[in-house]
Amino acid sequence: MREQQDGDWKYQSGLGSVMFLCFRVAELIFGVGLFVFQPLLVFFCYALICGLTFFFLMGVVWNFDSTILSVLCTGLTLFESSNILWNYTLAVITGPGNPPFPEALEDGQLGGATRVKVCKKCNRIKPARTHHCSLCRKCVMRMDHHCPWVANCVGHCNYPYFYLFLAHSWLACIVATLFTAPRMFGLFGLNTGGMTGVGYNTSVTALCGAVALAAAFLVFWHTFLVTTNQTTLEFYSNRADVSRRHRGDGLRNPYDLGWWKKNVEQAFGRASWGQLVFKAFVPCIIRPEGDGLTWDRADMMMAVRQTETTAR
Repeated sequence: MREQQDGDWKYQSGLGSVMFLCFRVAELIFGVGLFVFQPLLVFFCYALICGLTFFFLMGVVWNFDSTILSVLCTGLTLFESSNILWNYTLAVITGPGNPPFPEALEDGQLGGATRVKVCKKCNRIKPARTHHCSLCRKCVMRMDHHCPWVANCVGHCNYPYFYLFLAHSWLACIVATLFTAPRMFGLFGLNTGGMTGVGYNTSVTALCGAVALAAAFLVFWHTFLVTTNQTTLEFYSNRADVSRRHRGDGLRNPYDLGWWKKNVEQAFGRASWGQLVFKAFVPCIIRPEGDGLTWDRADMMMAVRQTETTAR
């Protein structure tokens, strides 16, 4: 009996070693593939943005009968393209924000917390809203997800640029589709070939419409996340917590500060209404609220309000 148990243990141990080795090889192959594949996706995005801008200007805008309309649409197209390229570039080159190593912490930097979690994989501290990215092999502050289209993690520092890239891409493609769709059906006397023909406008409409549909879901999804002050990972974590409860309580996000403007300021920095509009439509550097290590919570804000009310 003991010999049989020993044999079973050796078999399981050998099988586990083989499975672990296969997992490590697959992880290595996937990492190398992603290292090569991500820059190609970034190059494809730049080519798509510049290509759609060029073909829309050449085949649609510069063939309007009205010179004033052509000039206005050219300015609008270049403005939106500049916003898209600006925010996309900063989403790519801006680090998402990585927490420091424990020895780099100063006293009181985590709001007086006596115990600090340390990630076992990268040995960095792991404050609230921080998650370890297995692809970047680092912990990321307020991590939303790893996006191969920007060859980067989307986190605390580059999330505003990622959101604005999606929003301006969606708006630009909606406007382009509205301009090209009537011409696609041969309206305005378009019945010739080349850059003024129906076939050309059909191709531009199809490309812009496809990008608009793809971006629409992401824009609405991330607008919901921004206005409720949560990330994609936190949303699914909150849903999992709700599913574990037996009383059927609703979704409770501990970082939802109650008023959506306060939640937006967590991603885009504290600002007035005019400043928020300026950040949304004018290419600029955006600093999110906080340092990514400590966060205001709904229960903390409620306690502050109650204390202020009692003091009055």
